[in-house]
Amino acid sequence: MFLFLLLMKISRMYKDFKSHLESLERIRLVKSWHDRMITAGSEWKGVIDSKLEQSSVVLLLIN
Repeated sequence: MFLFLLLMKISRMYKDFKSHLESLERIRLVKSWHDRMITAGSEWKGVIDSKLEQSSVVLLLIN
């Protein structure tokens, strides 16, 4: 399962969530991605569109 994470900022709540998510990633049940993983010089919109198409779940994390 591919998770697309949309977050406003990296907060303590996100870090707690991510630590739980990492256990699922280690056993390859899920793979997660967020926009801060876009590398410099990449076409932002194209990368976002591609990752959204690959996603099984989109999580909006607002704090």
